Amino acid sequence: MALTPVAWLWQGLNRWQQDRVVEAAKLELAQLRNVLEWPAQAPSVLAARLKSRLEETGGEALITRPFGWITRRGLVRRPSCADRRCDDGVRLDTGADCDHCANVLHVRREWRVRIAAEVDQELPGLETDARYREIAARMRRHAEVEAADLVARQAWAREREARRAAARAQAEAQTPLSGSGRRPRRRPGRSWRARTAAGRGRPGCARRATNGGRPRP
Repeated sequence: MALTPVAWLWQGLNRWQQDRVVEAAKLELAQLRNVLEWPAQAPSVLAARLKSRLEETGGEALITRPFGWITRRGLVRRPSCADRRCDDGVRLDTGADCDHCANVLHVRREWRVRIAAEVDQELPGLETDARYREIAARMRRHAEVEAADLVARQAWAREREARRAAARAQAEAQTPLSGSGRRPRRRPGRSWRARTAAGRGRPGCARRATNGGRPRP
């Protein structure tokens, strides 16, 4: 069902390519099931993605390399932000516009306005084309800095989580067995009946049993 929109392209694949497409489709379906509210909808969501990509391309007839198109463009998720539920600016779990993408676009627009003002102030009198090229170049540099900062922050977060996991494992290893919440086992001892029976053999007990040494009437 998921590959139905590319049935015509499928016919142009050899057996090895078909196997690789099936593997790629299974991987995408597994990822979709992890983010969808109803995992059973994963095949239909993937089919809708393929159909949308075909419409974006202009139809199957314009695809000259079916295998590369299916595996690198048709099946893969294209997030417009860092949210793993985002695909082309749309939330996979709700079908609504991605709020995080909207925030990203808003921030980018703000940065473009700020950079344009800096260009106009630092390089007054530029022609329109030169001005656009300068703004685009500065936007690219800013995006590269942001991407590097994101990578650094993600690496720091992974390192921090690894340290926390190591600390938890060390604490668990050093915790004594008595801290497990279980009550310690009592040492085995003689029961009350056994102690009473043993006590009858002592001299004091014998005298009490015979009423001071004299037989009881």
